Amino acid sequence: MGEPLFSKAVELEYQKKCYSQCVSIKRNALRALLDQRRLLSSDLLYQAVNYAVSHCELHRDSTLLGTLVEVFDERDYQLFLAYWFSERLGMKCSMDKGSVRFNPSGQPATRDLQFKAGVAEFLKYGLKRRQSDVQKAEKKNCSRRESLCSTLGRVFLVAMAQVRKLIRKYCVKRLAWNTLAVSVR
Repeated sequence: MGEPLFSKAVELEYQKKCYSQCVSIKRNALRALLDQRRLLSSDLLYQAVNYAVSHCELHRDSTLLGTLVEVFDERDYQLFLAYWFSERLGMKCSMDKGSVRFNPSGQPATRDLQFKAGVAEFLKYGLKRRQSDVQKAEKKNCSRRESLCSTLGRVFLVAMAQVRKLIRKYCVKRLAWNTLAVSVR
């Protein structure tokens, strides 16, 4: 294939520059005019996220992650980014009063988690689960319920049939006894 176009050092420097530009958005007065949807799907944020993730993996310093989450005003975007970082790095996130903190959770990191694919899915569905996933889960639950109900129903029907047999048997004996008792008197 050949050598990469840029060396690792140049790529890291570019990612660091993108990170500093994203952080400067946080302090900029024109922040309210930015479309956060476009910012989330921009290459600038993608490079900044890559830098923050590599920095966190290398130095175990998660402060850069929280700073990137705080760039966004809308809660859904903050939650998406925080959840993505948590899943990608195997960390636990806590958010309170404008500060975001990440702590190790003991769960393994998901290294093959792709940021752009996650962003595309988030922009398409939001924080909700995809409809097909929800339908599959409901279908799975319904089939379990139906099988349980049908099993319980069958058991109930068998029990009722046995009860009917016992009642008939008892009634026949009782009827025979009563007719015998009447004839004897």
